Amino acid sequence: MKRYGRIISISLLSLLVIGGLSQTFALSTESTNSSLQQAKKVAIEKVGGVIQEADVDDDHYDVEVIKDGQEYDLEIDKKGTVIELEKDSSKNDDKKISLEEAKTLALKQVNGKIIHIDSDDDDFEIEIEKDNILYEIEINRYTGKIDHIEQENIPSQKSKITKEQAKEIALKQVDGQITSIDFDDDDYEYSIEIQKENIEYEISIDATNGKVLEVEKDD
Repeated sequence: MKRYGRIISISLLSLLVIGGLSQTFALSTESTNSSLQQAKKVAIEKVGGVIQEADVDDDHYDVEVIKDGQEYDLEIDKKGTVIELEKDSSKNDDKKISLEEAKTLALKQVNGKIIHIDSDDDDFEIEIEKDNILYEIEINRYTGKIDHIEQENIPSQKSKITKEQAKEIALKQVDGQITSIDFDDDDYEYSIEIQKENIEYEISIDATNGKVLEVEKDD
């Protein structure tokens, strides 16, 4: 009887050990899957896009993400920190839109005159002038999508009468002796002082068209 009792005890002990190991393995697998999901979440927060592949390594996770036709490889440690991020453009060069295609897309957006084009690995930046407005259009090289448009007014090129012309105009108003002449860049006008019969006159003239804006008399 003692022998059978020992056999039963050993069998029960074996079952308990096997069961414990199975439970430990299940918990370990569940923990690994949970951590891998966290690594995927970290990758999406870092790059965006769509998860293409994710694997568990000894001390980190390898996650591959595709965004706008571009492949990103991330290495994330067990704490959820991105320790390496690489962008692989070699596989996607054939998918990029051409310069001519980018120009066509930009001109469809703003039908003006292209004055400058710049580019990098991801975007074309095209400047177009139309109706005294400068447009800067950013186009994604992989998708052809308009990512950003900025516009700003182009300062008009003002004509300017000469100093001698301004003097002639002022002397037609007051026939005296010019004592000073100044030009105001902000208001774009000449200010001319004339002395006549012990009276000082100050004449303001629009520099764009020669129009007399004001005549002041200082007795």
